[in-house]
Amino acid sequence: MERKNRKNKRFLFFYSLGLFLFAGVLILLSYLSSLRVSQELTDSRAVSAGKDTQVEQLTVSNKDLSGKLSITEKENKDLQKKLAENENTLDELELKIQARDILIKMQTKYYLKDTDECKALIDEMESRDLEKHLSDDGKAALEQIKEKLRN
Repeated sequence: MERKNRKNKRFLFFYSLGLFLFAGVLILLSYLSSLRVSQELTDSRAVSAGKDTQVEQLTVSNKDLSGKLSITEKENKDLQKKLAENENTLDELELKIQARDILIKMQTKYYLKDTDECKALIDEMESRDLEKHLSDDGKAALEQIKEKLRN
């Protein structure tokens, strides 16, 4: 019986030792898992902080660009307004040039005694309402030619 008792004690000892070793291995695995999870959590927090910084930088950059866009849009409107004014001025100048060209042709035809052509040019100027685009001297010359043609 002593032998059996010894065997039982021995078995119990190795069984207990095995259970403690198994528990130690489980505790070690748990510890290593928590280290790994902790490291991953730290890494994800660092990535998250980096993303937050990028979002803040992009927000600041977006506000900057929005301000620049509104300035550019205002400048664009100003330039479009100036362009429209310049186009109107250009149209006015073109009408003045046309009126002056007709007046020059009219004066040439008048001095060449081509009264029919001269009257046709007067009619053209009146139908296109170009008289108002002549300078004061041009208007005076036109009136002078009209007066001489009436006589």
